[in-house]
Parts: sequence; C-alpha cells; structure tokens
Amino acid sequence: MAGNDETLELEHIGDEENNSGTESTESSYHQRFVTRVFHEKNNQVIGAEVIIYDDDQNKIDSIVVADSTSLEEFQTKWENISKYYVLNEDADLSSDLQELVDNGDLTTLQEILTNTDDTTNINATTLNGTYNASSFASSDHEHDDKYCITNHQSSNKDYGIATSNFYGHVKIADNLNDSTFNEATALSSHQGYELNQKINTVDEKFKWSNVISVGSYIKYRVNEDLRLVVCNYNRSNYTGCKNTTGVKTLHGEGTIPSYYAPTGRVLTPLYRGDLTLYYNTDGSISLYNLTTIKKFSIHAQVMWHY
Repeated sequence: MAGNDETLELEHIGDEENNSGTESTESSYHQRFVTRVFHEKNNQVIGAEVIIYDDDQNKIDSIVVADSTSLEEFQTKWENISKYYVLNEDADLSSDLQELVDNGDLTTLQEILTNTDDTTNINATTLNGTYNASSFASSDHEHDDKYCITNHQSSNKDYGIATSNFYGHVKIADNLNDSTFNEATALSSHQGYELNQKINTVDEKFKWSNVISVGSYIKYRVNEDLRLVVCNYNRSNYTGCKNTTGVKTLHGEGTIPSYYAPTGRVLTPLYRGDLTLYYNTDGSISLYNLTTIKKFSIHAQVMWHY
C-alpha cells in the first residue's frame, strides 16, 4: 500500500501593508492541513487522512476519509451484525446468515440469553453488567425446577457434599455404626443425647464406696463396678502368739459380708515373714504364725475381687 502527502494550504503570515503600500520583507509559511491518500496498486483510492496542525506545527487532530465503496461494505456488515446480535429473531437477515440460522448452524443471541439449551454456557454476571460477581446471585432472580429448586433434597451428590475441608450438604445419621469416617454425614441430636448418657454412665463408674468400719481394727471400701474390695487391718499390741504356733482365728465367719468375701483365700505376709494374714472365703480373718511372739502390731492392706 502506497501513500501520497499533499499540502492543501500554505498560510502567509506577515505585516499589514504600511503607508507606502509595500509589504514587509519578513514573512513565513506554515502548513495547516496535510492529506495522506491511500490506494491499492491499481491506484484505486480506498481512504485518506487529513492532518490538522496549529501555528507551531503541532498536530491537533486528524480526519479520516473513506471511499464510498468501503464505507458501504462496512455499513452492510454492521447492519447484519446488528440485526443478528442485537435485534430479535424476526429481523430481516441477509440470505447467507438467514440460511445458517435456518439450518441450525448458528444460534441467535436471543436464544442464547433465554438459555433454552442446557448445554449452552453463558456468564450471566458478565452479560448483565449491572452487578459484580459477589452480588449478582443475591439480587432478585428466579429458578425453575430444572435448576436449584427451593426444596432440593437429593439422595445423590447433586448439590455438593460437605467434607472435612468444605461446607456442603449432609445427611443425618441416627446411629453409631460407622467404623470409618463417612463424609457428608452428621449425627442427629438424639445421638448426641445417647453419647452424653454414656459419658455420664462412665463418669459414675469406678467410684469407691465410703469407708465401712468393722469393729476397732477393720475398715474397707468397695468398688461395685470393678467388684473390688480394699481392706485395711490395723491392730496394735497383739499377744495371741506368745505361747504357741499355728493358725489363730482373729475374726469369725461373716466379719467381711459374704457378698464382698473373696472368691479364694487371700493372704499377705507380716512382720519378718514369720506371720501370714488370711482373708477367707467365708468372710473370716485368720493369722498363721511360725514362731512365738510375745507382742506385735498387725498393719496390712489387702485388695481382692469378690
């Protein structure tokens, strides 16, 4: 593409005539307009530009001139585009565009906006141009049953499920049967109650009874959940072994209630190993001595299952 520069006007700048009728010898010429004509190789003119300058030869603006043929072609194309994308479906399209529409090869913008085809994806926020992405969905709008209906219960994962990382939809479980993590499932409040009851039951377990005293020497406590008895025997200045050896009955049958009595004989050594204390299955308490001792103290704590 070639270009020609042409000066349309040269302005003469000088002094006004003096009284003698002669001009000043000082004068200058400034270009005010310059045209540039563009044409093809066959010299067909397709456009021109007129550049406007000020007194200091600075470009002020330019005017673009197109030939009538090019302008008409542009106008025709724009009218077709305008009809196709802006006007409704009844617009008078050019034959080639109308043929494409009739054959289903092109979809009008009207059809795209109504979104009659489920496979047509549009960015509603961008098309709307009124709301930003954060506020568009919160503005007044409606959904039909094909999309996000008001009551959208589903046995499938249609609307996004909750995970350990994301909020979402969950279903309610009213049991404690899942042995592994099950995402998108939440326990019912009833199960919360059941768990609370179990915790309270556990808290009540493993508690010992108050101290129970038997006579002057025996004190014991019971844990009925664990079926345990802890018994303390404290006796000072016992003299029953000063003459003979053998088994001595310290307390008779039933001293320890039968329902707390050990299931088998429980014994613990005393002193230097010369003495052994027995708790018997009938609830009695005995002492076995291997030597004679004039006076000694019996201090022992024994635990058993009943």
